[in-house]
Amino acid sequence: MLLLALAGCDIIDLVTNVQETVDDLTNPVIIQSTFIGVGDPPEGFEFPEDANIGPLITALLADTEASSDLAEAPVTGATATIKIGGNAAISLTEATEDGDPPGYSAGAEEGLTYEVGQAALLKIETETIKASATWIMPDGLDFEVPCRLSSQQDLTIVMDSTDYHSPLVTVIDQEGAITWSNLPADIDAAVDWVNSGGFSSVAIPGAEAFAADGPYVIGIAPVQRATPESFEGVNISLSAYMVGQMRFWSTYAGEIVFEVPDSAPPLPDTALPEIGDTACLDPDDFE
Repeated sequence: MLLLALAGCDIIDLVTNVQETVDDLTNPVIIQSTFIGVGDPPEGFEFPEDANIGPLITALLADTEASSDLAEAPVTGATATIKIGGNAAISLTEATEDGDPPGYSAGAEEGLTYEVGQAALLKIETETIKASATWIMPDGLDFEVPCRLSSQQDLTIVMDSTDYHSPLVTVIDQEGAITWSNLPADIDAAVDWVNSGGFSSVAIPGAEAFAADGPYVIGIAPVQRATPESFEGVNISLSAYMVGQMRFWSTYAGEIVFEVPDSAPPLPDTALPEIGDTACLDPDDFE
């Protein structure tokens, strides 16, 4: 009798687990979220105060029971928060302006920080929906980025690690304006990116990214995708929580021209890096 009882318990547990898996795969509620941390700018470069470059999380909650199109099925009026490690939860603000993509977001102005190795717990809740996702915030990676490019030169960024889904890349000019980025521009693009299976290289078009000769900063964020076990209350196969930290490298496109007054001290006896070099000048050489 005891063996029968134990066998019965095992069967009940198995049925329960199967049912939970089916529920997770058929749940119409979906989260699509991206959380990007931002590291320090390269030495000698400062972002303009109005450039608004900092950590950012965006999140969309959708209920696809009525429509399979995420853009047509956003859940509005929810309470959305992000909790970093043991810190207090930060509220995400819902997009309400005409033309803004639906969803919720928070950045540095709301006190958002990116802390490598800490858990980032995202919650989006209504009276009937209790959705969440959590992931340990990964560190950024080192990339080979040349510190000199020819005018409007195309550049390919290659990620060697297989621990990440794909790299997100942003090019910023000396005024703090983004000249090119592969960050998804809308919901459909974000879904396509998430479901692409990932990629290890990004081709930057020089004519667009480096249109004018001068200094640029290239930000690269290798992003990890949270595993299905990281979600609660949503469809685990269609939901995505993408997390990564962006690091920055400086480069110069075109010819470097020095305007040296007659009264200036002589330039250091240091050769300028050649186009394509990744071993850039040490700022200490110019002190």
